[in-house]
Amino acid sequence: MGFSLRAAAQLGQLWSDFQSYAVKLQNYFKDNIITTLEPLDVEADSAFDSSKGVLNIPNPILTNQIVSNDIIINSLTDSFENNSVVYSQNVSNEIYRLITRGRVAAFL
Repeated sequence: MGFSLRAAAQLGQLWSDFQSYAVKLQNYFKDNIITTLEPLDVEADSAFDSSKGVLNIPNPILTNQIVSNDIIINSLTDSFENNSVVYSQNVSNEIYRLITRGRVAAFL
């Protein structure tokens, strides 16, 4: 009986730690999305919000698909890249970097 109570307490602590991690990760995204993806900050913020799963953490693959489709469909470009397909790949890479940095920052 004592073992199951300890296991339940450890599970509760694990859930609490995970929720703290998720909140820190979301805050990192919100704080850094504007400076990192400045011309597409609204589209990227919308993609992050709409790709959140059950655990309230954005799905990086779905986020990239949403933003890439937005760029290609609307033929968005920037001052350095006038091909929307190449530009969408550059933005996708930056989103992956942002997610990776956010995971590290939330974990540490």
